[in-house]
Amino acid sequence: MKPKVKPIKLFIIVFALLMLFGITGSVLLRNYNERKYPERFVDDEDVVSEQGYDKSFPQIINEPSRSAIVGEVYTFTPRVSPSDDMTNLVLLEAPDWLVFDGMTINGTPDEPETTSFILRIEKEGHYVDEEFFLVVSN
Repeated sequence: MKPKVKPIKLFIIVFALLMLFGITGSVLLRNYNERKYPERFVDDEDVVSEQGYDKSFPQIINEPSRSAIVGEVYTFTPRVSPSDDMTNLVLLEAPDWLVFDGMTINGTPDEPETTSFILRIEKEGHYVDEEFFLVVSN
């Protein structure tokens, strides 16, 4: 009489083999694509050195609400990372009702409109501008 293989053991064996073949195939396919299309696989170090982009430069890490309601206070407190004493935020362009006190952008819109505001992140003589769009409705 032949010993029976329990279904759970068979499942585990088949699953392990599929995982092994899947991982091996993925690695082989990536290696093939790196050789055939080298321009698609760029090292981050190369991008930083060639384009002068500094990944450690501060950026806003939270998103403001994209909508506001006429007559109600709109508030956005930008969070910057990495942040230090040398980082400065400036509100460049905004509707008249929107003000920035150095920590929070807020205001009360008085009419429906589609608008935007631009925040500048400054550090050590360098800056990046980020534009955020806002729809004000009744």
